[in-house]
Amino acid sequence: MINDELRKYCILKRKGLVFEETEKESRKIYERLIKTDEFTDADSVLLYSAANGEVLTGEIFEAAGRLGKAVFFPRVLDRENMEFYRITSSDQLKSCHMGISEPEISEDSFTAGAGEFKKCICICPGTVFDENGNRLGYGRGYYDRYLAERSFLTKIALAYEFQIKSGLNVNEHDVSMDMIITPGRIIRRAKQ
Repeated sequence: MINDELRKYCILKRKGLVFEETEKESRKIYERLIKTDEFTDADSVLLYSAANGEVLTGEIFEAAGRLGKAVFFPRVLDRENMEFYRITSSDQLKSCHMGISEPEISEDSFTAGAGEFKKCICICPGTVFDENGNRLGYGRGYYDRYLAERSFLTKIALAYEFQIKSGLNVNEHDVSMDMIITPGRIIRRAKQ
């Protein structure tokens, strides 16, 4: 039950941020991220569309594009699965699943396949994290299922400092992050 309470607390606090604060804190996180070797070395970036006060990702998308990195955004396919589709313009994102912007797909769309995973990072949303890299999402398991099959991806979470808590109860299906970036620090999980 503690996980549900932490999740609710962080979601409400995040939604309560004024947009100027979200922008300011997101900018600090962006500046930390783009200086990491993981971002610099990546040739592909799996990114999310921010919603409900999440850390904004627009600047990351723009920076990755300027640097020639392939960028992919998730689209929910059904109650269990999501897939990442490549986009080259934010105009290719439309409000879809639960009001979250997702890539429009057509016969020309392509997913993040094995060829994109030479040096790929996955920027993950979440509600609560701890200093061991554990992550709580929204409880539907989309990211956990996707990442469980792709353990070779470098998993990076973006979070406000108030989202870092101790005492998370995690299950064996919960996928840990390799790195969590907040406005004030970078938390790296010890290599397993």
